Amino acid sequence: MLVENVLTCESPHGGITIGRRASHGTERVVFDLSYLIKTYGEGVAELLVKRPVDSSAYPAITSQQDNTLTWIVSDVDTAYKGSGECEIFWYVDDGLAKSIIYPLTIMRDIGETTEDVPAGYQNWVDHLTELGAETLDNAQKAAESASEAKESEINAEESEVNSKASEEAAKQSKEDANASALKSEGFAVGEQNGTIVTVGSPYFENNAKFYALQAQQGASEGGWIHFYIDDNGDLHYVKTTEVGLEFYLLNGDLHVRV
Repeated sequence: MLVENVLTCESPHGGITIGRRASHGTERVVFDLSYLIKTYGEGVAELLVKRPVDSSAYPAITSQQDNTLTWIVSDVDTAYKGSGECEIFWYVDDGLAKSIIYPLTIMRDIGETTEDVPAGYQNWVDHLTELGAETLDNAQKAAESASEAKESEINAEESEVNSKASEEAAKQSKEDANASALKSEGFAVGEQNGTIVTVGSPYFENNAKFYALQAQQGASEGGWIHFYIDDNGDLHYVKTTEVGLEFYLLNGDLHVRV
């Protein structure tokens, strides 16, 4: 049997009374949020509950839909008999409004127990963990369904794709060959189809001819040096007069003097 208490945010109507140690999910409190929506605008609701033995409140497990907030009462919420309180926090953008504080009465039952009861916050965290796991599972199922649908679509189009494959492959091969020829010419001499590329082209300063000219100019301005080993295994070097480096041997080690 599902027991529901229905209240508005304007008046506690004598407060809220719930049974003690209720079976999880069989008792709910439904709050009418119309007053908060009318006064502050659309927002997100959070219910804070303070049990008889607690020094601070904790977020209860709730479900918000349209203009109602449903508190799904758990065994943790009704673990201790006595008087408590609850209050709705109404978040609108960066602002926060609050409902009245509802007096809360948790009834005793004949099966009272002294067993350890989880803290309210832990119950809320456990609920979020369950929701996260359920969301992940749904996401995985959705991904699997999407994959199956995509596979079916691929199979349905496979015949059409195969019939066009030869034509498309020949066309693509020709396009790739032309593109490769243009790239090769661009990287080699900075021209394409015999026309010099313009500023902004990736080949304008990115081709073998350009770097060769740069190297030639650098060598003519700053000089150059060349090392080689002859057939006897001797190391030789040749340099232009612009290079101010001198090499000499000292104790069998090769040194350079600037």
